[in-house]
Amino acid sequence: MYLHRHLAILLLGLLLVACNNQPQATPTLQSTARPPAATPTQPAGPASTASPGTAEQTTPPAVERPIIQWTAGGQPCQTALINLESVAAGGCETELATIPLSDQRRTELAAFLAIYYDFQANTAAGQVLFTNSSPNSLGKVAEPAEQRMIAEWARAVAVEAQDGPEAAPGPALAWRREGDSLCQDLVVYLTGWATASSCAGGGLERLGSGQLGLEQLEQLYAVVDDLQSFTAEMAGAQTVTLAGQGRNTASATLQEELGRFATGLFAVLAAGASQAAAPQAEPFATAPFITFGSWSPDGAWLAYWASSEEDMANQEPAASPGGTLYFANVADGESCAVPQFTTRTAFSSTVSWIDDNTAVIVTPDGAFSGRPCQAEPFAATDTLPVSTLPDPALSPDGRLRATTTQTASADGVLTFETVLAEVNLGQTLQNVTWQIDQRLGEYGLGGQWVSPEQFLVRETLDEGPLLVHATEGATPVLTELFGLAEIPSLAEEAEGYLLGASAAPDSESNSFHLLTYGVGLEGRFPPTLLYHAENDQVETLPYRKSWGSGFSADGQWLLLYEPVFNEGYESGANLWVRGVEDVGGAWQLAAADAGYLLWPEDGSEVAYSQRETTIYWQSFPGGEPVGVWQTGEYWTIPAAFSPDGRYLATVGNIPGLNNYALFLLERP
Repeated sequence: MYLHRHLAILLLGLLLVACNNQPQATPTLQSTARPPAATPTQPAGPASTASPGTAEQTTPPAVERPIIQWTAGGQPCQTALINLESVAAGGCETELATIPLSDQRRTELAAFLAIYYDFQANTAAGQVLFTNSSPNSLGKVAEPAEQRMIAEWARAVAVEAQDGPEAAPGPALAWRREGDSLCQDLVVYLTGWATASSCAGGGLERLGSGQLGLEQLEQLYAVVDDLQSFTAEMAGAQTVTLAGQGRNTASATLQEELGRFATGLFAVLAAGASQAAAPQAEPFATAPFITFGSWSPDGAWLAYWASSEEDMANQEPAASPGGTLYFANVADGESCAVPQFTTRTAFSSTVSWIDDNTAVIVTPDGAFSGRPCQAEPFAATDTLPVSTLPDPALSPDGRLRATTTQTASADGVLTFETVLAEVNLGQTLQNVTWQIDQRLGEYGLGGQWVSPEQFLVRETLDEGPLLVHATEGATPVLTELFGLAEIPSLAEEAEGYLLGASAAPDSESNSFHLLTYGVGLEGRFPPTLLYHAENDQVETLPYRKSWGSGFSADGQWLLLYEPVFNEGYESGANLWVRGVEDVGGAWQLAAADAGYLLWPEDGSEVAYSQRETTIYWQSFPGGEPVGVWQTGEYWTIPAAFSPDGRYLATVGNIPGLNNYALFLLERP
């Protein structure tokens, strides 16, 4: 539950609209309920209230029912009225000039209408009244940075209307990266829009454009308002230029952060171009429902479960449908059904292997062994494959065992007891009682071993994570190791989040690493912290969320991410990686707009889905491409690499239909 809960947490990030060259599939959205049309949302605080003059602006006949009414005081005072057809702009006391709205600006305004509800606000870019009568809008209440974005956009449109498109404000941020055969270019505007291009060959080939999300808008406006203009050349043949409006000088650290900001944004915006060039994969098998089973040790056989229409009709409530076992020979593409094994629900039976040609099917009725696609039925067996996975309850040296038991449940709080005991003698060495909010789900073992004598309890309600030593008792991690003055509370009226900790263990007592993560109101999460046990050093990392535990399987890499949004819904995440021991080192973008990631056992590669219908396979952490495939109407995720590294199996369905497909993607 720990990993499952945190893999699913993504709220803030890039909000990309469908302006990429390649059309994107759009999932069904759960729209926020809109307030009554006659009651526009009033942003809180004096800085968010438009002047009465803005709301009462007289509408020229040329711009009927304006969507945006914008006014900027000063000398001279400027105003604009904008709808999807035209813009009227000019001085506040003069007749307004009216021109048609350009196709690009019409697309951008339509994107605002698809997301935001009515508001009026006084921003750094002027006073703005936004009126949305679209019945298909998400109805999102615009935050201050989003209000400013729309005001900045209206100001730019007003300038274009009066002085022509060439007079529009230039980019607030420009980034370029050049190499032997590589030239990437990104421009980001105060209007919240950005464009990624290829500059190879001396020209600019547009790869994609999109709109920043809330977190990125806040970052952009913060640096523009605070910093002076600068141009900086950085490692990796990168150049960053900021059109700042502040007085402070950008530090090297801030310049590097802007470089990462631009790198991640470029990768997401340019994704449409790589998707358009990807070949179309053909399904290996289709059925109303498919569940991946397993690979044979040599990668020659693939086992999977396929459901029939009858299975779907007999599906049990709150359970995935059952199905019949199939084996596929990947060399010749032939499959065979094994009617001997038909389940009532998915995942109620498993397929494992004794050797390359002998499978063991474990069902509720017992275990059976046999060879794939043979006339002889599978026979009952007591011989089961021996698991090579370590027992997580045992310490790294196998001397101690941890057990966690729930002892009470009252008033929404679960109470647990964790016991550390010797394996051979059974003697209890340490026991710790801790509590957690029951809304956070089941806890199983509750933590993990970090050294031969230390066990980490990942989360507690009021003490934070606990590091339990077999002979020295429990240490509150947040205050004693990370140095926090207070432990945050899950209560919304307080911090609104808990801080937990995950670990990269080590065989030595003082060589492990701990990483904080948040649980609760994600918008309030602080930056992630990393603790180095070998020297008690604490690092503040540049991202707030970790992928899974935040560590690669071998404990060598940090895995942090920033979420990506597309048309108002979360489409994926930018995965950033850095060596655990590389204190203060550079971060690499390992996956852009990734929806689901899968590593092979040796961790040398990674596969991930992007925008539901594209699968990437590449090296890790370097990102050298192995292959990219489109899966058409099927929204797929990577399921498993073959043991020989030749194939990647992916599974997915056409949204809203009982139509699943299994794809076998072969290494080029």
